[in-house]
Amino acid sequence: MYCLLIFLALFNINLSLTTLEQKGIDYFATNVKVTYNVKDNRPPNTFDAEIILKNDGMQNISGTWHLYFSHVRLITKQNFTHNIPNIDLELDHIDGSLYLIKQKNINYILQSNSQISLKFKPRLWLVARTDNMPNWYVVNENLLPRTIHSTINEDLTFTGPFDKPEKWKRSTQDKYDPFNAAKRFDNYIDNKGTKGKIVIPTPYQHKILEGEINLENDEWVIVNTHNEFQNEANYLSKKLNMKVLNNNIGISSFYIEFTKFPFMVSPSLERKESYGLIVDPDKLLISIISDEPVGIFHGVQTLISILESYKAENEKRGRIPALHLADGPRYPYRGLHLDVSRNFHDVQTIKTILETMAMYKLNKFHFHLTDDEGWRLEIPGIPEITDKGAKRCHSKNFADCISPQFGSGPTSSSSGSGYYTVDEYKDILTYAKERHIEVIPEFDMPGHCHAAIQSLKNHLTYALSDPDDTSEYLSVQYYKDNAVNPCINSTYAFVAKVVEEVKRLHQNIQPLKVFNIGGDEVAKSAWIGSKICKEKYPNTTNVELKKIFMQKVSEIVKNENLDLAAWQDGLIDGVKPFPKDDLANEKIYAYLWDNIWEFGKANLTYVFANSNYSVVLSHATHLYFDHPNEPDPEERGFYWATRYTPIDKVFAFRPDSVYDNIDVNRNGDPIVKDQFCQNGVCVNLTKPENIVGMQGHVWSETIRTSNQLHSMLYPRLLALAERAWHKADWEQENVKDEEKKRKEDWSEFAHALGNKELKRLDKMNIHYYLNVPGAKVDGAKLKARTTFPGMPIMFKQGDENLQLYKENIQVKNDKTITLVTG
Repeated sequence: MYCLLIFLALFNINLSLTTLEQKGIDYFATNVKVTYNVKDNRPPNTFDAEIILKNDGMQNISGTWHLYFSHVRLITKQNFTHNIPNIDLELDHIDGSLYLIKQKNINYILQSNSQISLKFKPRLWLVARTDNMPNWYVVNENLLPRTIHSTINEDLTFTGPFDKPEKWKRSTQDKYDPFNAAKRFDNYIDNKGTKGKIVIPTPYQHKILEGEINLENDEWVIVNTHNEFQNEANYLSKKLNMKVLNNNIGISSFYIEFTKFPFMVSPSLERKESYGLIVDPDKLLISIISDEPVGIFHGVQTLISILESYKAENEKRGRIPALHLADGPRYPYRGLHLDVSRNFHDVQTIKTILETMAMYKLNKFHFHLTDDEGWRLEIPGIPEITDKGAKRCHSKNFADCISPQFGSGPTSSSSGSGYYTVDEYKDILTYAKERHIEVIPEFDMPGHCHAAIQSLKNHLTYALSDPDDTSEYLSVQYYKDNAVNPCINSTYAFVAKVVEEVKRLHQNIQPLKVFNIGGDEVAKSAWIGSKICKEKYPNTTNVELKKIFMQKVSEIVKNENLDLAAWQDGLIDGVKPFPKDDLANEKIYAYLWDNIWEFGKANLTYVFANSNYSVVLSHATHLYFDHPNEPDPEERGFYWATRYTPIDKVFAFRPDSVYDNIDVNRNGDPIVKDQFCQNGVCVNLTKPENIVGMQGHVWSETIRTSNQLHSMLYPRLLALAERAWHKADWEQENVKDEEKKRKEDWSEFAHALGNKELKRLDKMNIHYYLNVPGAKVDGAKLKARTTFPGMPIMFKQGDENLQLYKENIQVKNDKTITLVTG
């Protein structure tokens, strides 16, 4: 045995991979350790970074190799350097976030246990671990690609620590630092020992009376005598495990009835969705009142929520106090946008989101089905659009799929690939319909179309690009070919086909009402080199061509009797909306997202409303849930609109008074509203009826798993629902003690989450986000808080076992204190 071991050691020392054949690629992927380090974010508009490649194996690596990786900040060849002798390295930007490092010297040897360091200066900054993407891979000509093992993990441990201010700050002006225990303690509120709000979102009015009803008795039934309420009866039946009867003959008590009656709570609320709820202990009767199925459904959700508030641990259905409740929403549009293009999320994940939307009375699901990185819906008659456009992988010249993006890796088995079949999409529609949620599909055009363009490049009927287009541009996400050509007939044949097929998918389930064309972020130099555009529309600018596209799409959508929807920048020339009458549709939804205060576009919300667009508040500073929950480099999410978006900021959003939301710039410097609004900057709202609602958003660049999606969406979705449904007293104009009332309202909301709502999410296996506990030592006593009072706090000192925190714990000297919640 001893001799054999010596032989093997000598063999390993002398073996060198002279050419990277498949076994060499396999060895490289297994043994080369990648480390990515941010060095300094302080230089203006750039940062210093390095990539270290270390051969951790016992064999040398010689020969050429190609290393592919995703990087969300632009790297140019000029800003990529090294001082490694005899190596021949070249950096190429493929498209989007995909980069290639080529080692071209066949004689270069990366010795065992040695490393190379590559320096570069990307654009802007990188201050969060999740800005880095996993699944780097190595390949050589005609060989199978292999993922670098050291980059295969969602913890992104190949990224170095963010342990200095110059690593976690975006510039010398950045005011943000990670929170410590004392800062969190001060941010959180005291546990008042109350349960908080009885229902989220808050009902318009309710009064709790003497007495209660216990629904544990098996005699309880649901009585529904109206066919149009059968869906609601079936839904409640499943939730409470209760029988449904179609009449109340012989029944005088122990039943829940649906009463069809016109119900108006207030002229300021949506009558169609309004409802009443009466709980009568004397008659042992619960009545839900509305003349519309959707009103009954909201009443069902409120009933279920109140039962959860009063349910004991061993009870199945729970109990409910005697009460009279009248309720209705402030806005007809209460939405959630989800991007499934950057990373695909399956049908069950979508259904979970729809169920929670229904629980909290959100009613519009803005389904972002297409983008540069993937087309996610099967379109009958155009199989190419998903055969290639829904698949990201590595292939020669990317002929079989679109290029890997955002760390999707070399194979099509990751979240970078996938689409909904016709049957799956219909299943989603059915599920949404049962919960009174309108699905609004978005097919983002003319920009953000790399996947579609690549899929249909040689299509005879539906080609989307001009082969003689010499335009040179980079989109916001660094694509060179992501704008469909507005000057070729096949573009509009494709749009018409998509509209027709999607309408057909909806027809017998939930008839399509709105077609969302996206329209955002078209590169400024797109089409200027298109031969066809020059011939067809001479001396026409990029913006004018975009308007031509929107006008033609508007005609197509109108011909199908649909309303049109688009992001604000799809409907604008600079800072001036296209005249609405220039578009064919009577109703056009405009999603106003670009409100970064210091960029001067915040007034566009009211400019669009005053121009007769139906405005959906989509403000990135408050309603983008792909942004971090804290200003910490270990928190997930992009941060281009605001450094972080905590749940209390979402809760405090004032949709009826946009300029009252002005708070800080991107560096964290305070902005004073009165100074900001000088010189007529803050346009007045003259047509408030055109503000139709608000919407939360999740973009999925950094979100690859359902758990990651849950942690970004929940519990901020509940704060969104609260503001979209209920107008709080502190939102009224000139209210006295506004801040005090808002803090009291937030306390009630936070207590409700800590005592009830998060437990409801637990039962659905939703991995919601929880802030780290806050704590401080006061007079040798430990004081601790959580974001949501009612959530248990566990603590330990030193090596002790975790135990439940109670107030005024004596602190032991020189012992590290650990606190956990959840």
